[in-house]
Amino acid sequence: MSPSCSSSPAQRQSLQGFLVIHTGDVTVDGADVKKDFRYAAELVHGLGVRFRAVPGNHDVGDPGHDHQPGNEERLERWRAHFGPDRWVEDVENWRLIGLNALLLGSGEREESVAGRMARDGDE
Repeated sequence: MSPSCSSSPAQRQSLQGFLVIHTGDVTVDGADVKKDFRYAAELVHGLGVRFRAVPGNHDVGDPGHDHQPGNEERLERWRAHFGPDRWVEDVENWRLIGLNALLLGSGEREESVAGRMARDGDE
C-alpha cells in the first residue's frame, strides 16, 4: 500500500459490508521494522471495512531463517496491529479459514494449534 491508496468518505461508504482479506506480506519489513506495522495498520484500518489477514514472511519472519526467524515476539507484534494470525470467518454459505502457514513445520509452540485448525476448520 502507498499513501496514494487513501480513500475518500464516499469511497469508504461504497465499501460498507465488504470483507477485505490480505494473504500476507502486509508490510515490507515488519519482521524487523516496527514502523512498517504501524504504517500498514493505519492504512488498512483507515479503509473502514472488515479486514482479515494472515502474515507473510516479511511480516513475522520465516521458521529457521538465520536473520529473521519466526518467533513469539514477531507474532505478538502482528496480533497487536492486525489481530489473530489465524481465524475462521463464516460469510453467508462460506467458511473462510485464515491460517498462518508459517507456523507449520516451525517447531513453535503454536504449531499444533495451527495444524488442528487446518485439519478441522475450527479455531
